Formats: sequence, structure tokens, C-alpha cells
Amino acid sequence: MLRRLALPSAIAAQLLHAAQDPRFVVSRYGPEHGLSNRHVLSLVQDRVGFIFAGTVSGLDRFDGHGFRNWSVADGLSQGRVDQLRRDAQGRIWAIATDDDEDVISIDVLDPAHCRMMPLTDRYGPLPFDPSTIKRIAPQRDDEVIVLGAAGPAQCIRFDGTRFLVHRLSGDRFDPLGHDRAGHVIGCLISGSEQSIVRIGADGSVHTAFKLPAGTKVEALVTGRTGVGAQYRCVAGDGSVLYYDTYSEVSSMGLPLPAARSVGVDPVHRPLNVTPLLAHEMQVLDARILDGSGAELFDLTSRYPEVKQRVKACWVDRAGDPWLGTEFGLFRIDIRGDRFTRMVHDREAVGGVGVLCRGMNWHDGRLYMASEWHGAFSIDPTDGTSAPMEGSPYLFGLHVSEDGIVWRGGRGTVEWNKPGDPVRSMPVDDNIWSLLRLEGDAVFLGGLKGLWRLDPRRSTIVKVQDAAYPELDHAHILQLRRMADGRIEAVGSKGIYRLDATGRVLQRLWAGSSGKDRLPFDDLHHAYTDREGLLWLSTRGAGLIRFDPRTGAHQQFAMRNGFPNNMVYAAYEDELKQLWLPTDGGIVRFDKQSRQSTVFTADDGLTSDEFNRLAHAQAPDGRLFFGGLNGITGFRPAEFRIADGEARFPLVLTSLQHYDAEQATYVDADQGVRAEREMRLNARQRSVRIGFALLSFEGSGRITYAWRIHGLSGEWAYQEEPYIRLDRLPAGDHRLQVKARDANGYWTQQELQVTISVDVPLLESRIAWAAGGAACAALAALPFLFATRRRRVARRPLSAWS
Repeated sequence: MLRRLALPSAIAAQLLHAAQDPRFVVSRYGPEHGLSNRHVLSLVQDRVGFIFAGTVSGLDRFDGHGFRNWSVADGLSQGRVDQLRRDAQGRIWAIATDDDEDVISIDVLDPAHCRMMPLTDRYGPLPFDPSTIKRIAPQRDDEVIVLGAAGPAQCIRFDGTRFLVHRLSGDRFDPLGHDRAGHVIGCLISGSEQSIVRIGADGSVHTAFKLPAGTKVEALVTGRTGVGAQYRCVAGDGSVLYYDTYSEVSSMGLPLPAARSVGVDPVHRPLNVTPLLAHEMQVLDARILDGSGAELFDLTSRYPEVKQRVKACWVDRAGDPWLGTEFGLFRIDIRGDRFTRMVHDREAVGGVGVLCRGMNWHDGRLYMASEWHGAFSIDPTDGTSAPMEGSPYLFGLHVSEDGIVWRGGRGTVEWNKPGDPVRSMPVDDNIWSLLRLEGDAVFLGGLKGLWRLDPRRSTIVKVQDAAYPELDHAHILQLRRMADGRIEAVGSKGIYRLDATGRVLQRLWAGSSGKDRLPFDDLHHAYTDREGLLWLSTRGAGLIRFDPRTGAHQQFAMRNGFPNNMVYAAYEDELKQLWLPTDGGIVRFDKQSRQSTVFTADDGLTSDEFNRLAHAQAPDGRLFFGGLNGITGFRPAEFRIADGEARFPLVLTSLQHYDAEQATYVDADQGVRAEREMRLNARQRSVRIGFALLSFEGSGRITYAWRIHGLSGEWAYQEEPYIRLDRLPAGDHRLQVKARDANGYWTQQELQVTISVDVPLLESRIAWAAGGAACAALAALPFLFATRRRRVARRPLSAWS
């Protein structure tokens, strides 16, 4: 009755297989992360993969870890960057505008050398007067920059090598976009007349339609770089019309009336309308809609201040949007949902729903015991679950080969085949683990050690061994059958290996010696891999790798990227990676690199906190981990990408050496950065090298590895995107750096930097030769002096007269 009150049949609508919607994970960046100003005006991604943001305080480059800033002191003509463009040479144009959004300065940054200079210095002499430039067209996929000039009207194209200038019949031209034929679409102003026109490659002008006098034309905020032009026209009487290319738009999911209206414009400024082609979605202001216009996500529900304050949008190479707002830079990571949620209540108070305990897979179904809601039989194909009769308070669960489901609870053990009557027996313990032996006997592990159940005789007896009295107080959490037929009992006192009668044959624990000595006793789970190594999941000591043949062990914990040191189990996939349910998410542990990737509720897990006993694996490799609010299921193979390699570039972000005179690190000159070869004198033996994998997906999961040939052949692993090398010895050193992305794949590309340290004068061969010569000379002085004295003594007396 308790279970029926807590889990009525109507709850099935919430607890069945949850819809696998996309996951929207927001990252916000502001001055506290290194952004020059929270008021972001413009965005662009360069060819390498860096994100550039223009703010009211300058230009910022983001690599996923930190920002590099450019201001007036670094060559900017103005203190702010209102617009950004990328040209066909990969250079970044930083544009400042006035209150009317007319251009007042253009500076060009060469990303390869990080040098900023005015347009006139970068590409001069120019075939036009730069002071006449008024507007710049939106970013194009083909990287052609289109400029609009006034007095007279001009359409200017820059293809990366030359400027093509078309003088138009009019006073001013404002470019708005382009069509599939390469024509420039824009607004041509001549006196009081305004027209939307198309400019051909030969400079020919074709009028699409004329606008009423006094109409203000504004390009929409958009991250679209493909063909078309999105803009709005505000007439003198206040009426507003939106256009996509030439056609008036009365609905695009826009919050506007379908017909013209006077003095009504709920947007108050150009709206962000950006297609997300990779996801078949679109961004509308700060909301994300699906193809039918239904809302999937609203950033303003979490950050209400950004509503109608989106100043820029950019879609990165992964297809995810970045929003520049008056309140910071936002990236919305749209993740495909690779996790399945079962027996999960989205509306659970405090995030606690069905509390999962023992789990087992049998004959295509998943069986799960819960602490408050009893046992469930679950169809993993659709996530539907059916409650089983019996006690609502359960811990352990085991399904024997004959299909009997054995459950342990508070002072009881019960069993039945689904659909059959439930049998039960009391036991003076809380039962956490169960294992059917050959025949009818069943081992029961509890808080007070081990028990043996004979269901035919309806008897339960305590398993005791006088040589191991502490077994009576061991909390047994795992019972498993080993390949040699022995039974392994894993729990709070280490590992016991027993025969079928319960006689202890071997104990592995911290108090033992030799090969039987474990570094830690309090265990949740033991897994034996194909190489015969034991992987022990512990209560507070992380994961332990133990070799039973030698007794050698190694511990992996938070220093290896675990969210905490509470690990409940270890399961291996076909790539020899271990998957670990913990109290801080699911950890994927790479046995080779010894590094980890953490998945959390942001990735689609039912909860970040999992439970001991709540884990199972299907024969096809699927894994199921239970926690505070249902079960998370997934296929490890789905976390691989097609080519099995990190897809984003690994780049060098900084190269510095220590300057003794300035007592700080200074940037190496540009030639050094380009060649990646540093030569240091004896006073510059310390260097600081920064790098970044330009993947913004799960940037907190990126791992870097480095080594220096000649000093250490072993890879060093870390999360920090930089290293500092102090007092390098004299000679040539080759630094190698590689990276692993959020999906767990390493780059085949490696960064290499050659560092040559000059031999100090006192250590050089010349110094040694000079020193040797000096020593030889000093050693010869007594001999020369003695020789001279002998010569003097042999002179005849007449020689002195």
C-alpha cells in the first residue's frame, strides 16, 4: 500500500522513458573570465577557430580557456569594436561606428602575427577615400568584404587581393547582403529617394522596389553568413516592416503583428534572427526554436536581463550559437542526447525521485530494486516499467539463470519469477547483495556479513569462519562468481574468496602482506579486466588498479579528473575505457592515459549522484547506472566520433621567456612564434608556453599532454592550457604537446616547439679551453721560474760586471 501511495499508476506519464530532447548547456563569460568588457557588440570566428569578440573596450580573442585583449594601446584606432568581419586572407577587420552606425574607423588584425594596424596601412594605397565608407555588409561565407560609401555612392568589394570599386548614381549605398549569383543587395539613397537594389559584378544596378521617403533601413542582428539579406524598414510614420532579401516577412516566429502597424514595434531594435542549420533550428533574439517555430529553449528564463539585448550572434564550427549581449558573452552548447532516462521524474522535489539500488540484466529486461518504491521490471527498448509485487524497501537484487528475481531488503529476502507469487523469509540483517549458487543455495550479503539461504528448506544460516571473525561485521556489497568457481565477497573489510560452503580461502585487505595486501579496505565493487587486473571502486579512495599476481597497485582519484573520490563500480567498453558511476556524475576513465572525462546532468543524466549497487550491463555493451532519480542508460560506442580523432585544431596561444631585467615573462618576437623555434641565453632559461584545443564543446573536459625529448620520455597529463619550464639545461630541446577533446579522442596533430638554450660562458668549451690553458700556464710558472734561476746561477762572474 505504501508503494501504491508513493507511486500510483498515473505517475507512469512522468516515469516512463523520458523524451530525448536536445540538451542546452549555457556557458557565460564576462570580465571575471578575462573579457575586456561585459558589453559585447560583435562576434566572428577566424579560420583557425578562435572566437573574436568586439566590446565597448576593445577586441578580445577567446581560445576556450582565456581571453587575449587588444585596445588602443595595441593599435586600435578607437576604444570600441562595433563590428567584426573576416576577409579572404583570414584577417580580422575591427570596425568602430558612431551613434548612427556609420563607420568611423577600420583596423585589421593579422591573427598569425597578432599585429593590428589601420586599413590604410595594411592595404594602402587604396583606390577610394576611406573616410567615405559608411557601412559594411554582413559576414559572407566566401569572405568577400563589401563596403558601402557616400558622396558619391559606391559599392566596394574586397576579395582578399584587390578592391573592386563601382561608382553608383546616387549619394549613398548601404550593403545589406548578397544573392546566389553574387550580386550585392543594399539600399541606394539618392536625395530623398531610397531603393532596395541589386548590384551586379559589373556594377550594374537593378532596382527591386522603392521605399517611402524618410524610411530608416537597418540590418538585423544575424549569424547567418549565407546568401540573402535580413533587414527592417522603419517608415517616417513609425510603421515597421521586416524583410528577408526582398520579401516582406509577417511571421518568422517574430513577435510582430501580421499587418502594418503605426507606432508599434515590440522589438525596439534590430532583432537577432539566426538559422542553426546543423540542428534544424533557429535563434530568435535569445530563444531557440525548432523548424516548426516551437520554442525549445529560452536564455532569458535564466538570464532575464538579456531579453532584447542581443547585440551579436555567431554560429561556430560545431553549429552552436554564441550571443554577444550587454551582459556578457554566451555560448549555447546544443548537445545531442546520448543518454536514456528511465523511471525518472522530471518534477521530482529536490531532484529525488525513485531511489535506485540493486540492478541486474536478464533475458532482454532490466530489473531494479529501489529503497522506497520496491522492484521494477523495465523494457529498455522504450523505457516502460512495471512494478513488481513485494516489499517497498529494497537494497539488493539478483536474477538467477532460471529467471527468479531475488531481492534483499530491511530484515527480509524475497524471490519469485515475474507473475508468480512472492516468497519471502526474515533475516536478522539488511541484505545488500545476493548470488545464486549451483543448486538452490543463495549467498546473502548484508551489514553483518554473509548468510546462506536454502529456499527448499526455508532456512537461513550465518556464514562464519573462526579464522576471520571480522567477517561477521563486514558490509558485503558485491557477490560474484570467479572463473575458477570461487565466490568473491567484496565489502567494507576488503575481499574474501570463498568456496560454495562459505569457507574463506583467501582474504585481500590492507592488513595483509605480500600479494594479498590491498592499499584500501572499504570497497564497493571489484572488476577483473582481460589482463587479469583488478579495478577496485572504493568508498572515498577513488579507483584502485591492483595486480593480484604481484600485489602492485595504483590509485586514481580527483587528481586524475574525478569529481570526487566516491566510486561505486567500474565497467569496461570495447575501447578499454572504464565507466564509473560516482557521486558527481559518470566518469569515463582512459586506462592508457589515466585521465578522465566527467558527464553530468547537463549532458542528460538523471542525476549527478549515483548509488552503490545501482549498476548493470547488457550483453551488447549497454550500461545502466541508477541514482537518486531513476536510471541513466547509454551505449559507450555512441560516444565515439566517426574518425576517432579530435576534430578541432590544437594551436599555440603564447610563447614567452623570462626577462631578468624586467623580472617578468615577455612575449617572444613574431618570427619565433611563426617558426616555433626559441633560442635562449643563459639568463632566459625559463619559458612559458600556452596552447589550446579550439573545441568549445565541454571545454572543461579537455586534457593536454606534453613531453620533452631528451629530458623525459613520459607524457605528463594536465587540464591547464599552458606549461612553465624553469631552468632548462643547455642544449636543444623539443617540446611535444597533444590534446584530448571532450569526446575522449586525442589529436593526431601535435604541437612541436624547439627550445635551444645557449651554454653559459663558464660552461662552454671555449671557457673550458681557456680555463685549461690558464691552469696549465699557472702550473708551468714554478718550472719557468726555477729554470730562470738555474740559468742565472750558471752565468760567469764577468757577466755581472
